[in-house]
Amino acid sequence: MHETPFAVNVEKRGDAAVVFVSGSCTMNVSKKLTDCLRELGGAGHKLIVVETSELDFIESSGLGGIVAGYLRTRMHKGEMRLVSPTPDIRRLLEMTRLV
Repeated sequence: MHETPFAVNVEKRGDAAVVFVSGSCTMNVSKKLTDCLRELGGAGHKLIVVETSELDFIESSGLGGIVAGYLRTRMHKGEMRLVSPTPDIRRLLEMTRLV
């Protein structure tokens, strides 16, 4: 399998943060996503939007990072939304009940 380089980019917009994820989120790079989402979740952002239209693959460790970020965000009275998944990513998120 050919992996597309993984990237995480954040745009802060007032009390919100938009996290753009792209490429293949494998075990080797999932910590980057986990750390980003946990940090944002604890920083007082009222809304974290995870934009996934360019995410082409995610392993269980990446899904775990999303869950960890979600829990941290909820603990700090914020909200997290996953938006624009590709059909394959959406099926995976539905199977794991993340959407």
